[in-house]
Amino acid sequence: MLASTIAGRAAVRASRQGQRTVAAKLTSGAITAASPCSNLRSPLPGAYRETKELWHNDKAADAPADVVETVKNEAELTKLLASDGLVVVKFHAILCDASRAVEGRFRQTAAEFGDIDGKQVTFADVCFDSNRQLCNKMGIKSVPHVQIFSGSKGKIADFSIAPLQYNTLTSLLSERRESVAAGGQL
Repeated sequence: MLASTIAGRAAVRASRQGQRTVAAKLTSGAITAASPCSNLRSPLPGAYRETKELWHNDKAADAPADVVETVKNEAELTKLLASDGLVVVKFHAILCDASRAVEGRFRQTAAEFGDIDGKQVTFADVCFDSNRQLCNKMGIKSVPHVQIFSGSKGKIADFSIAPLQYNTLTSLLSERRESVAAGGQL
């Protein structure tokens, strides 16, 4: 009721002035409230997109759900890092678009590199929002972020993993796979 009264008053004012304002267009039905701004030459990327797909190639549905372990506290992470094999830890934030963008690819990578020449590679995920102290202790300044640990060697890689730089992780794991195949250590 209030909206129609305000729109009606705006239409009366517009007709007195001899101009068609936005309010007059609203009352006549020329503009709908949900339509995008019509005077933009090219729509903003992602604005008013009719699809529900994200801007990245999300293949999370294709990857098995149980290939990445969720770390809930420091004790669980310490237990994972005590193993002899390679441990890949991804740090993410719940509301971070970049973190959501790499989630599916991280699960795919975990499924692909889950074992290198018979030696298990553990993939883990730490939520920055619920483990801030742990993330600060690990030196995480931005998300998404990946740290790779190798049993006795400790931390062997530490880098940010934005969607456009995701290939850094897969190339490191591919190199590792090739070196193990050539007779090197995991």
